[in-house]
Amino acid sequence: MKKLLIFAEPYGMGHIKAAQNLREAFKLRDRRVGVRIMSAGELISKPMLLITAMAYNRGMELRPNVWGMVYKMSGYRISQYPKEAAYSFAKPIIRMGPVKKILDISKPDAVVCTHPFSAMGISSLNIDIPIVVVVTDYEFHPFWVVPGVDYYITPCKEVTDGLLRYKVPMDRIKQYGIPVSPAFSSLKRRAWPNDRIHLLIMGGGVGVGLNAVDRLAGLDADITVVTGRNESARRRLEAEYANSPNIKVMGFVEDVSKLMASADILISKAGGLTTSEAMAAGLPMVIPNVLPGQEKGNAEYIEKNGAGIVSNFDRLRMDICDIINDREKLTQMRKNALSIGKQDSALMTADMVLSLIDSRGNSVEKGL
Repeated sequence: MKKLLIFAEPYGMGHIKAAQNLREAFKLRDRRVGVRIMSAGELISKPMLLITAMAYNRGMELRPNVWGMVYKMSGYRISQYPKEAAYSFAKPIIRMGPVKKILDISKPDAVVCTHPFSAMGISSLNIDIPIVVVVTDYEFHPFWVVPGVDYYITPCKEVTDGLLRYKVPMDRIKQYGIPVSPAFSSLKRRAWPNDRIHLLIMGGGVGVGLNAVDRLAGLDADITVVTGRNESARRRLEAEYANSPNIKVMGFVEDVSKLMASADILISKAGGLTTSEAMAAGLPMVIPNVLPGQEKGNAEYIEKNGAGIVSNFDRLRMDICDIINDREKLTQMRKNALSIGKQDSALMTADMVLSLIDSRGNSVEKGL
């Protein structure tokens, strides 16, 4: 039986969700495959992981410009000293050893990392196990360049080109996309165009839902608001719009594919996984709150490809009305989204990793 370890870190939920989508894809390809999702940070120090993850997630909400500065400065540092910077992050993992112990005990046939920190640490252990890194944003950052990685899964040409600039061989790069749920590969959208517009608002966990629905509530459209795990936002919206039949409030949604298939426009922040899901569903985006750092790069990628627009809360209603009133523009945005969407991203990655394991097994059997 093949065994896989997927390492994901809780700095934003996209890395974890990408890992879960990959696990689903591996199981679809071979039910006998053993897949375990772990956090290198939790193995080293769970309290420290909780503190740093909370600092990152709350910082992105309350002080996003600080993260933007750190993101930019770290890119410069790593671009000047790539190996030294990578191993400086890896030292705690080398010193404490719990990740190495897990690898020794579980003996996986391959390791997949959806976050650069875990990739840095694991690659520094000099293990004889294939390491596959899945890049989960549309903007290249030198953080992702890790010595000792066997393959990179990239979302777009821009990230592929960034890796090539750092001398990563082209045959080690697979441009499959950020792993979305395999459910997107067989997704059926509702008939298009539709007379009544359906707006889907996501990002309630960081306040996008609250701000957006307050500005759009009076529109002649059906509105679904997903607040995620933000229970206070869900309760407030349910109470405030209890008498608004066109507004539906939902909490955490495990599978967003059907929701996206039923919508005409997505209003959300530009997380790497969210944008990938929207493109896979052919769902144009309006991004009202562009956060500095990687999400700024994601938003620029969407806008550059004509699959959405960058807005802000002050002009959100006007921008939505402009799109609603121009069905030709909305139709073209949908086509653009589908053209860059990668519905089979998780399945393609799973196929590649399983094939890699098989090829290594054959090489060992032949004494190569």
